[in-house]
Amino acid sequence: MEELIVRAIKSDTVTQHHARWTERGHDDRADVEVQFNGRSIFLQIKSGQVNTRKRVLEISGHRHTRYNGDLDGITNYLNYRNVNFISTSYDQRNDNQGRHHIYQVRYIDIEHLTGILPDRWEANQSGTQYLQENDYGVLFKGTSIYSKLENTLMEICWSE
Repeated sequence: MEELIVRAIKSDTVTQHHARWTERGHDDRADVEVQFNGRSIFLQIKSGQVNTRKRVLEISGHRHTRYNGDLDGITNYLNYRNVNFISTSYDQRNDNQGRHHIYQVRYIDIEHLTGILPDRWEANQSGTQYLQENDYGVLFKGTSIYSKLENTLMEICWSE
């Protein structure tokens, strides 16, 4: 997905901007850096899936194995994001032409993906998932392996 976003940015030859992406790179700061008018804009590219019936966009989150289950560290990391998020999500459609996916590129305001607190994580009964909803209505779902928070998914609801 990152490569497609970079190619789309580079295809606009009128605006004089440059995009940098490293294949298989795992830069903690950003997936893509765009230089425009002498400043850098950092982008995180996340895949996702749209559920139009529930009006939810679910995007993949971050791996947290380096925090070894430390909820304070994970929460601080999630709250301290100074990049822009772009989600490349799809909606599965089944119609008379068969099953197909409709892809969309969505900008997500980073402020909506922050505002979580370490003491508000709620574990389910089996301890395999942690949940927390921020003040913007974004539900953070953390999957747990061996009782440590390993990954998060973010569910973003929208209204008409």
